[in-house]
Amino acid sequence: MKKVLVLMATYNGEKYLEKQIDSILNQKNIDVSLLIRDDGSTDNTKKIIQRKMKLGSKISLLEADAEDSHGAMINYYKLLCIAQTTESMKYDFFALSDQDDVWLPNKLAIMSKRFKNSNKPELVYANYSVIDSNDVKVVNNVANEIGLDYENPIVLLFNNSFAWGHSIMFNAMLLKSVSINEAIAKSNFPHDAYLAKYAVLCDGLMYEPEVLVNYRRHSENVSSIWYKLSVKLIQKKLDFAREGKIYANLINANFLLFQENKNSRFIDSSIIDTYNKGLGTRGISTFIYFRKNKIYRKQKSRDFNMKLTYALGIYAKWVGKSRKMVNI
Repeated sequence: MKKVLVLMATYNGEKYLEKQIDSILNQKNIDVSLLIRDDGSTDNTKKIIQRKMKLGSKISLLEADAEDSHGAMINYYKLLCIAQTTESMKYDFFALSDQDDVWLPNKLAIMSKRFKNSNKPELVYANYSVIDSNDVKVVNNVANEIGLDYENPIVLLFNNSFAWGHSIMFNAMLLKSVSINEAIAKSNFPHDAYLAKYAVLCDGLMYEPEVLVNYRRHSENVSSIWYKLSVKLIQKKLDFAREGKIYANLINANFLLFQENKNSRFIDSSIIDTYNKGLGTRGISTFIYFRKNKIYRKQKSRDFNMKLTYALGIYAKWVGKSRKMVNI
């Protein structure tokens, strides 16, 4: 039976945590262990975890030091570093978990069947539904709403829109070979996109169309859920400076990824060349390039916004050698 280590970052998650832990430990036809790193919770989060541990479950708990940098992304990068140095030889696969979602019982078993080659870095991302704070389904099938599966995985280099942390699973070779250092951990660039884009560069990104996660969006933000183009969201999209900064962060994250993994023997340099060529286009040439290379978003309005942003190059002044996150 294949062995999977699930990495979970926690912080004051007592309300939904037990349900999510149970959904992980009750996965079918797979040998699951759970490594949790808590970021200084002040509620009952740690008590819930410790109680679960006493029941004999395969759970390990780490706690952030008071002097550590804090935040969800830092916490996940720390988990990845720990898994990379101490756990990468013990498991076939690794997965990331939020503290408040609910996984379907066959999530990991189904995703594990998508992997093709244990000797190269591979990552699978899955379809999911959305639930609110009361476990009510808000979206039954996200792929049907915004589109998740693209013909050309290089799309992920141009837009962080479909490989979310709660939905990804990757093999041991990806964890062993990807660079995760202090500069990356403190970059504030999304950890899930970093891993998925590395898989793109290694020609190892794959999609599972079955809905396997109930992803929780809390009541205060469900009304403005991302796939609905509200008047307020459209107004934001028309703020070109804001959009330019968003895409500058995406591009800076890509360049940091390229730089820190330049010595990886798995990376296909032609994929980076294709990306750089597209980044260097402007005007109508951008639209021609995107069409030729099947780079698109499935929502037409968002697709046009993406292409227009690259065509105008409004992100350029925020792209720098420091590869730092720009405040939006």
